[in-house]
Amino acid sequence: MRMTSVPGLLCATMLALHGIGAQAKVGVTSSAAGEPIGTPPAQQDRILRVGTDVVANEAIRTSANDRAHLLFNDGTALTIGPNSQIVIDRYVYDPDKKAGDIAVTVTKGVFRLVGGNITKSSEAVVRTPAATIGIRGGISVIDASVPTAVKAFFLFGERMRVTNANGEEVARRPGSIIEIATGRPPGEPRLALRTELAAPNGALEASRPASAAGTPAPSTIEQGLAQSGVSGVNSALPPGAVAPATTANATAAATTMAQLTNTASADATSRSGQSFLLPAPPGPTGPSPQPPPPEPVQQAAPLPPAPQPQPQPQPQPTTPQPQPPQAQPPAPPPAPPSVVSIPGQGRYIADRPYTQFNNATLAAPRDPANNAALISASVIGGTTLALTTQGGASFTLPWSPGAAVTLTAGNTSSSFGPLTGLGLTSVGGDFFAYVFVPNNAPDKLSGVFGGTPTASDGLPISGFGAHVLVGVQSATLVSPTAFVPPQDALRPAILAAFNSPLLSVYSPNAHVPLIASAPDPNQRAVAMQASLGIVGQGSAQSSYIGLMLATYITDYTKPDAIALSGLFSGSLRAAAGDHTVRFASAASTMETQTGTAIYGPHAEYMVLGPDSLVTNGINDSTRTQQAALRQPLDNLSSTDSYYPLALAVPAAVPDGLGSRRTTRTMNGYAGANVETVDASGNISEYSLRNVRPTDVSITTDASGNRVEATLRLKRSGHHHHHPDLTLQLGGLSGPNRSRSAFIDDANFGMAQSATVGATYGHGNPADARVFAVTQSSVPVQNLLPSGVSFCDCQYLSWGYWAGDVRYDSGPRAGQRDRMHLGTWVAGELASVAQIPVYGTASYSGHIIGNVTNGNDRYVAAGGYRQAWNFGTRSGSVTITSFDGTDYTGPAAAPRTPRDFVATVTGGGRSGALNGSFFRSPTDPVAYQAGSFAINGAAYRATGIFAGKR
Repeated sequence: MRMTSVPGLLCATMLALHGIGAQAKVGVTSSAAGEPIGTPPAQQDRILRVGTDVVANEAIRTSANDRAHLLFNDGTALTIGPNSQIVIDRYVYDPDKKAGDIAVTVTKGVFRLVGGNITKSSEAVVRTPAATIGIRGGISVIDASVPTAVKAFFLFGERMRVTNANGEEVARRPGSIIEIATGRPPGEPRLALRTELAAPNGALEASRPASAAGTPAPSTIEQGLAQSGVSGVNSALPPGAVAPATTANATAAATTMAQLTNTASADATSRSGQSFLLPAPPGPTGPSPQPPPPEPVQQAAPLPPAPQPQPQPQPQPTTPQPQPPQAQPPAPPPAPPSVVSIPGQGRYIADRPYTQFNNATLAAPRDPANNAALISASVIGGTTLALTTQGGASFTLPWSPGAAVTLTAGNTSSSFGPLTGLGLTSVGGDFFAYVFVPNNAPDKLSGVFGGTPTASDGLPISGFGAHVLVGVQSATLVSPTAFVPPQDALRPAILAAFNSPLLSVYSPNAHVPLIASAPDPNQRAVAMQASLGIVGQGSAQSSYIGLMLATYITDYTKPDAIALSGLFSGSLRAAAGDHTVRFASAASTMETQTGTAIYGPHAEYMVLGPDSLVTNGINDSTRTQQAALRQPLDNLSSTDSYYPLALAVPAAVPDGLGSRRTTRTMNGYAGANVETVDASGNISEYSLRNVRPTDVSITTDASGNRVEATLRLKRSGHHHHHPDLTLQLGGLSGPNRSRSAFIDDANFGMAQSATVGATYGHGNPADARVFAVTQSSVPVQNLLPSGVSFCDCQYLSWGYWAGDVRYDSGPRAGQRDRMHLGTWVAGELASVAQIPVYGTASYSGHIIGNVTNGNDRYVAAGGYRQAWNFGTRSGSVTITSFDGTDYTGPAAAPRTPRDFVATVTGGGRSGALNGSFFRSPTDPVAYQAGSFAINGAAYRATGIFAGKR
């Protein structure tokens, strides 16, 4: 062996590092398997280890057992499969503008590209021997293992463009494939079969008994969730953080179920938001299903040798006599496998679980064949779970407490034949969930869950709780964004959504048989979960907001049962040129044979579905079988329905949660652009906002864990005294109906009041389904321009609101309004006496609101500054980079020193601002906040602003 001196080795290392460092770093190796090789320009080969930088013009190759995951500076992620060769041709990125160029050349192999910031404004270019592929804002898998016959899969995003000298094709539908043969035009896009994607995905993900970074396979659900990246892209992010679209974190959340298994066949699409598609089972034309193996049996311990007879003294004959052989006693038969009955309260759900749907009431009677309670559960031999449903279906499934398992024909059987899917069980075996499809009926999406119900006295009566909520859109589609329809789960805004934990604040009133006799009859044990996704800017933007509000109650229809009962509201604008789609569903723990789907000693696990469950608090509960509604604005009569399920698994309570809980009344401002549909189906638009701070009030009740709000809004430009729309949200007393949840000053949400209706004009009734949530619950900041941050206004609250208002009578009968990502801001108003009469102050913060620009509708934000003179009651306003435009203008307080008005101009447009001074505990004029409206040719913007001095 040749020896190298330590100084010589050190010098060589430093030289190598210097040579590599001289190249432009474009990214880093985020994980690796085997020994992938990178060759920087004019440098020697090196093994790409985790943390190794990659540089421009670097060539990378892998052998049969190698894989590499590269994370580029803009968040673009590239997974390189085995037997692959690639060169990073070009990489330029401006982090301030969040724009640049990326291009790679593929010689051969399998690759997956997950677009980052660059692909939001331009295409990532992948050159292959057969064609050039441009990927805009999404995910593509490219199989060039046969370089002359390339397959390009478009998993989701804006588009995938495939071009060669013979033609061009563009895929826009997620799940499409374009096939390209050398010398021929690209094939037309078509939907890919799951089996077609299985091979490249298997190559990208196979052979991972541990994660690429060396993380051991998870041994518990909780560890699996942590390793899946759910917390890293959602609740554990600091405010304002935007998760990069890395391969390492991109299989999160339902990788919640997929990475738990570390299976080679997992087809996980990568994205910071991440959904997961289970592998397809073999179809009817595939291999014949194999019967499951015999159940494991306990083997009898080996018996000791049979005792041999002792020789007795015998007379010695003259001739030896042969002895007969000694018989051995027969071995006892093997012991049968042990069979242990377990509490298996749960349900079996299959597509489709209901027989019909009423889009007005959401009523959806169950199909007993596809939606049935479990009636028995037992564990056989410690390794097999046997289940029977009320509908007569039976299942045998692998049982492995504390781990996740892959379901195959070899370890499952059922009334429908062998199964393919995934399953997981808690460490204590008190909760299990499986999702699967029968191999001989791959379209029958199914699942089963159950466990040991939480006793009514097991639910905490004080303090805070947190769960990770995982949506099960179908048996093959799992996502961290819960309660959205399967057809929308792969939308960019939903994939990229920030999903807060399911936060709970507990109360003993969940256990009180007669709520009126409780010490505080208005107090409730409440929970909320919010989601917000905003992807892209301007005409390239898509956006989504969702809010679940719920209350822990006693389910009097079941013995000793508690339940989580609530509702879900969602609003999606899939593209800037699209009209909004509304999602509406109840959200309650599923019914089991003797209780509801809350499991573990202290409600650690829950399964929620679309049933409605309400109680009057006096020993009476009503469960209504329902499904969820998906309602596009341009098709209001749609009966498009779906059946969402969500798993809630325990999570750490966020640091500081509940540290500041204030009972107070705030005033403020709100605004939104409104799409309105008339009785003939024509869609137009107008703006709503208020100009007086007392027209918006929000009251939080820290004792009752409740919040309520009133919004009195006018059409922009209307000067009459009555509001055009009055909305009542939440409520502080009486039945809650899960219309509000106050967790703390930073986290609260509310929906349309169950007891006070909306009105319009001169008191005409309106049917509103509106919800609002604090921005602190969904701290997404990626729509902010460079150099701008949201106001650090600790004692102001602001957030988003959305929803739908139907007008059934009065002058607007037959019309409907739809609001999407409107904004609101509120705080404690300074009194007139507290306003200084001399001196100056400067305020800075943000401005945010809805924009309609031609046919495009989106959310924009910018910087807000005001210099104010208290002596002259005047100032000047500067708005920077709001939707790419700066505005300036004078401000004055002509009527009262607390409230001011401003007019601004810029970019050929003009606008008006109405605002007020708000106080903190130490400064009576600590903040400014208000509403604005900006108008121009085919342009309208409406929203709020907030600033701190």
